[in-house]
Amino acid sequence: DQGGTMIIWMVDTGQKIKQFNNCHGNADITCLSLDDTQTRLFSGATDGTVKVWDFNGHCYHTLDCSDGAPADIGQIVILKRSIIVIGWTKSIVIFKYPFKDFNVTPIEWKGGDEHIDDILAATFIPSHSLATGSYDGEIIVWNLNSEQASRNINQRSRRIIKPRSKPGMG
Repeated sequence: DQGGTMIIWMVDTGQKIKQFNNCHGNADITCLSLDDTQTRLFSGATDGTVKVWDFNGHCYHTLDCSDGAPADIGQIVILKRSIIVIGWTKSIVIFKYPFKDFNVTPIEWKGGDEHIDDILAATFIPSHSLATGSYDGEIIVWNLNSEQASRNINQRSRRIIKPRSKPGMG
């Protein structure tokens, strides 16, 4: 929502039940995710952070995804022992979960930057894989145990096609 406001609605009735203002200061919220217990809400914003909330509006943790620089968080994937954040770059940012401190910094993603374009989407594939898709249509399947790419699927060919020579021109 604009201006860092989170509003929680009842899906079946459309009734607004909670509103939290100024969640990320002046930064806009770009995505939300719920943990498996549905007791923690993760909000990503244009300030390059993800915040972890309860439903009373208490912020438990701030995850710094972009080393303090503005960055649009595109998606938050919550796993049992890690949080994966994508968006704004060709990189995957990973945090080990559960968190001990209020301010949390990422650990290094061992797989490096395999994507050539910005990563737009990610999904967990049980039991130990992650698929990421980038702006250029490339999908990479990662092994979460090793954090290495195990498969690369590209709908667009990157081959450079040489022009055909015209008949009689050699």
